[in-house]
Amino acid sequence: LATSPNDVAVAAQIRREQAALRAAEASLAQAQKAADAQVAAARAALADRQARIDAADVAILNARAQVVAAQASVANAQTRHQRLRALVEKGFVSAQEVDNARTQAEVQQGALDVARGQVAAAAEGRNSAVALLRAAEREVEAVEARGRAEVESFRAAARQAAASLDLARAN
Repeated sequence: LATSPNDVAVAAQIRREQAALRAAEASLAQAQKAADAQVAAARAALADRQARIDAADVAILNARAQVVAAQASVANAQTRHQRLRALVEKGFVSAQEVDNARTQAEVQQGALDVARGQVAAAAEGRNSAVALLRAAEREVEAVEARGRAEVESFRAAARQAAASLDLARAN
């Protein structure tokens, strides 16, 4: 069988179009994997941000518990101080014991102030973690959108390559 130069050219064109289609399909698969990996990374960052919020919630609960304990210590120290003041007037305790009780009440009040500050700091840490979570949510949305657009671009290129192959085969 003799083949015409036109048949040889058409066969070569078909092989080129087949190669182009395989390349486009490989690029599409690679783009899909890359998009999936980027989305997974963005979602992992999102999970990390949520874990930070959870940790901040625990810190707030712990700090509030410290406030309650410090309030009890302040009340106890103030009560002891008042009792000793009454006893010093009757000569049952020394002025030094009253001074020590007053100092202890002041120390406990300072501890209460610190505990309240820790609640405020923990709340600010949570607010910061929430802001980071919102940013991570927006990043996930952006990564997903970019991935969809990139994959669709490669999908269109693969469809174009398939159409070119069909056209070459039709000749």
